[in-house]
Amino acid sequence: MGVLERRPQWPSGLAFWRNELVRQVVRFSAIGVVSTGFTALTYSVLRIWWPVIIANLAAAQVITTVLNTEANRRWTFLTEARRPITSYGRAQLGGAIIFGLYFAFTSSALLGLHAFVSSPSALDDVVVLLLSSLVATIGRFFLLRLWTFAHQGR
Repeated sequence: MGVLERRPQWPSGLAFWRNELVRQVVRFSAIGVVSTGFTALTYSVLRIWWPVIIANLAAAQVITTVLNTEANRRWTFLTEARRPITSYGRAQLGGAIIFGLYFAFTSSALLGLHAFVSSPSALDDVVVLLLSSLVATIGRFFLLRLWTFAHQGR
């Protein structure tokens, strides 16, 4: 006769937290909401003085990317022991490369808007920036998960 192994039972409302991908998506999304708000606010302020691409590069992307990457390193992509998977330097290097792709995508969207609309409003710029950021963010999540924060030895 064998000994029955008891596994902890998750309350039905918390069962989805067992899935690592779901936990990562929820945390990444929460950080993304805060980052998106920060991006829109900083971009809107800097757009007053700077051209759209410079405002996008300086505020919306560089500042936000550094903060966002570190937040994801500390809260989203963790080992089972709840420690960051990778070092700060490796995370920021991976984040910088992904940033280049992200910036190219969002800037292309802004340039496309300005090519097709003769005098877009600041609201038009922000809407295009936010929509293109949403699409780019989905790609960013998977690049971060599968490349920058991939478990070593998987």
